Amino acid sequence: MAYKTVFKEHGVTLKALPFRGKYNGKIYPEDYTEEEKSLIGISGAGAGSSEKMLGFYKEERKENVHRFCRMGQMYAKIHSNGDAYRCCIIQDSGKLGNLLEETFQLLDEPAVCNYNKCECWRAMVVGEEEGWASHWS
Repeated sequence: MAYKTVFKEHGVTLKALPFRGKYNGKIYPEDYTEEEKSLIGISGAGAGSSEKMLGFYKEERKENVHRFCRMGQMYAKIHSNGDAYRCCIIQDSGKLGNLLEETFQLLDEPAVCNYNKCECWRAMVVGEEEGWASHWS
């Protein structure tokens, strides 16, 4: 919460997508506390895009093999050591560099995804922007 306050004081917008998965015996996003939900922006009035994304990710998965995906072009999964990857699910999808080493660079255009039933397709598949674009600000 302290970081969010400092960012706000400096005019920096902080947005966090909810973590999805198991951690410390809990299943997220269902097990977030009310304070955590408030910090992320997934509860209360005006919850905005984070809450919409939660519902979006709960939809049934579709196959994504050999479809062009904007992951890595518009979005990257960044690990705590600074390594950035194209895909949220599989690390061998292509390393985009390292934020801390200043080697990180997004792709210039979409690339083919070869991972079946990937989580990313819901937010980044080319030609399906109508279904995901409104969830991103």
